[in-house]
Amino acid sequence: MKETVLGKNFGLMLEDVDLVKYSSENFEELYSKFVHNKFLVIRGHRELTDHEFSNTFTMFGDGFVWDEAFERTGVGEVHKIIHRDTPPSAGKENAWHNETSWQKNPCKAVVINLKVVPAYGSDTLWIDTNKVWENLPAPLRQLIHKKSALHSPPAENYHTEIVKMKEQQADKGFETDAIHPMVIQHPDTGLWHIYVNPLFTQYIKGMAKKDSYWVLHQIYDTFHIPEFQYRHRWQPGDIILWDNRSTVHYACSGYFPNYRESRRLMLVSQKGKPEWNTVDHLPLPSEEEYFRSNPEFYGGIRRHRNRKQWFTRDIEKLLEQYG
Repeated sequence: MKETVLGKNFGLMLEDVDLVKYSSENFEELYSKFVHNKFLVIRGHRELTDHEFSNTFTMFGDGFVWDEAFERTGVGEVHKIIHRDTPPSAGKENAWHNETSWQKNPCKAVVINLKVVPAYGSDTLWIDTNKVWENLPAPLRQLIHKKSALHSPPAENYHTEIVKMKEQQADKGFETDAIHPMVIQHPDTGLWHIYVNPLFTQYIKGMAKKDSYWVLHQIYDTFHIPEFQYRHRWQPGDIILWDNRSTVHYACSGYFPNYRESRRLMLVSQKGKPEWNTVDHLPLPSEEEYFRSNPEFYGGIRRHRNRKQWFTRDIEKLLEQYG
């Protein structure tokens, strides 16, 4: 098996591997590679049947079966995502998000296998949300580390099928929104991660809407720092498995009106609830100590903060009110 590191503790490519055999014989080793690198790219793999695809990756969690939001394959939890040149398939995922964060038991992991790749414009980006957390100003970390936020699918400009599914579940008496901690600790790595996203996070609990909006967008501004990102240019047959607790992602929609087809498997915790720990203290050194040990972030982060006018006094006012 050939391994290629894609970033600093962020992304690993595997080639010349038979996942079906390797996952069954070396699952703990594969799982360790997955959680510590946050995502795995498997390139050049033989084509897996839908059953092999499901059996291999449901070792990581239970397959989530969509009611009717996406086209089905021959295996219930494996669904197709087909993008054509007409709505509603056009351009619905081009926003940073954690998959299904609006559910009580959101996805633990997601795996996608691209079957048809457009010639251009279909890259997917991932962000290491531990780096986002570590590089927020200390007063902002102090403000949010015990806060929770409400997650819900937007009613407009999103998959009409998912909005319909949410409405059907609500009619049956199911809760279709979820409140999650803004900062979580990964149970396997011990790292702390931001758990909010601009697609599904509606507001911070206990804050006035205008203050919540301001705080969330200070966090989202940090998503755009390139050192926190990995951008994948797909090749036909690529398989990517990512940890939905430690990353957010953005699926570019620059390929329309060209055709794109993939199959996806969404994996939830077998425990029936999210697999993460909550923050009860601030697990970080001072900013100066952090930058001394992580010099690659110093200049860009400092310039970013100055440019965005992250005033400590503004955050401190919020700490007085909401801390």
